[in-house]
Amino acid sequence: GAILATALKTFRSYRNFEAELSVDGGAARPVVLTNLGVVKNVHFSGQMRYDIPQARNDGFFGVHLCEAMSRLEMVGVLSALNSGKFSGRAKTTSQQAKQVGITAARAFAIETDGEVVRSSRARLTLSPREITVCP
Repeated sequence: GAILATALKTFRSYRNFEAELSVDGGAARPVVLTNLGVVKNVHFSGQMRYDIPQARNDGFFGVHLCEAMSRLEMVGVLSALNSGKFSGRAKTTSQQAKQVGITAARAFAIETDGEVVRSSRARLTLSPREITVCP
């Protein structure tokens, strides 16, 4: 309940922002970003979870994108994630990737396992055998 209440409070002040996203070294494409989840574990934040299986040792991230969503659509995604039913929702895409890059004109929050930093660009890659991720 506390996680849901915090998320709803955050939604009230959140604004989508323009960014450029590249996946696996491909050309950057413009997005109106609502949320980008780059994960090795489908579970996060309580019982929230993505519904696409993610192997721990396959060398790929799960990349889950929400684009240009209204607040009501964001609440719908939150509810879907709480039930583990993300796939197939309007304005969402999911794929596997080895590298993800994001750039924006303004700094955005990057959360990694509870730690938050702000930056206007990020490049996420996997380093095999460098860190153990608990299932």
